[in-house]
Amino acid sequence: MRIGDHERAQAIEALGEHYSLSRLSLGEYEERVDQATRAVTGDDLVALFTDLPAPRPAGAGPAPRGGPPPPPPGGGGGGKAHVPGAPGGDADEPQAGALRQHAGRHRRHLGQ
Repeated sequence: MRIGDHERAQAIEALGEHYSLSRLSLGEYEERVDQATRAVTGDDLVALFTDLPAPRPAGAGPAPRGGPPPPPPGGGGGGKAHVPGAPGGDADEPQAGALRQHAGRHRRHLGQ
């Protein structure tokens, strides 16, 4: 099912909570926020939370149970540099800038 900015913002908020609890490194948090801003379907968002307990945005499925969590998607940390106007950048995603601003405000709120 396709999602909108509201669902993306909920996911970013939940990721910020996990970051504030040290469940994600700064690099992992930034990578997942970038993926959330580009998410098109609910399944895209679900993939960002497969290794995290609650909180989870609506539609992200139940928290995993038992055993150690799997490694984060992409090995965590690495991430790609954002180049405005490049394929996959803000020019291709009109709402991505607003979502990144939301994430930036959340980071400032967390003292980062």
